[in-house]
Amino acid sequence: MKIIEDALNTKIDYSNREQAERKMNDCLNLLGMASKNVAECKGNLERAKAKVLKNHPELNSRLLKMKMDGNTVDEQEALELSERLYSSLNKTIDGLKSLLNVQEKNEPTWN
Repeated sequence: MKIIEDALNTKIDYSNREQAERKMNDCLNLLGMASKNVAECKGNLERAKAKVLKNHPELNSRLLKMKMDGNTVDEQEALELSERLYSSLNKTIDGLKSLLNVQEKNEPTWN
């Protein structure tokens, strides 16, 4: 996830087309990794919940829910971060596409 955060946090001069294209390409190349990360985090969370269920079958549903929530905080946090990073990648790509499109339309055609 660090590599995704680094790509998103890369500062560029938005008037520099080459930097914008490079950042967009970096983000595009990370989409697969980001979506795989979301899937892995969801799987980790479900496995952690199943473990709590297996270890505490005697609890009623309310107590079991509380136990699950308490014992899966790390997995919930990882899932939340991975989903937000994936969403941020998509929004960054969309924004950079729009920026590049505007730059392309505003370039002078007389040479």
